[in-house]
Amino acid sequence: MAASIIKPSPEDATSNAVDRAGSTQSATRQHLQNIDLTVEGTRWFGQRLTPAPSRSERKTHPQTTPAAVANKVIEVALSNPIWGCCKLAVELRQHGILLSSPTVQKILIKHRMGSQRERATQVLEHTEQGHAISLHQSMQVKRILRLKD
Repeated sequence: MAASIIKPSPEDATSNAVDRAGSTQSATRQHLQNIDLTVEGTRWFGQRLTPAPSRSERKTHPQTTPAAVANKVIEVALSNPIWGCCKLAVELRQHGILLSSPTVQKILIKHRMGSQRERATQVLEHTEQGHAISLHQSMQVKRILRLKD
């Protein structure tokens, strides 16, 4: 811990004279005003603090998953809607993306794809929009939603 350095001002002698002659409260206040207190290595009272950043200037959390990684998680999850978060995390690791299974789950929940049923519904919505799906995906969707041929 840094040591305090107390620097008495040159007017310190006059404050002692006032202390002996007059009121002790005003003399004590004057005495404290004349002492310059500094602490090395830490902040001290009287230092100007930087203003807090506005909402638009605030940065996101430093450990937020980047949008490109989240998009890759969604892409892999839609290509294999039957896979759970652990299997998706293993598959992403093979693509060079290191995420834990709880992080994968949080990303999927955030995009309303936390369950197999929700992912299968998303795949069906993509087919309705004109996107092609593979035979493997269609079999998985049928299995999840228990659709008949």
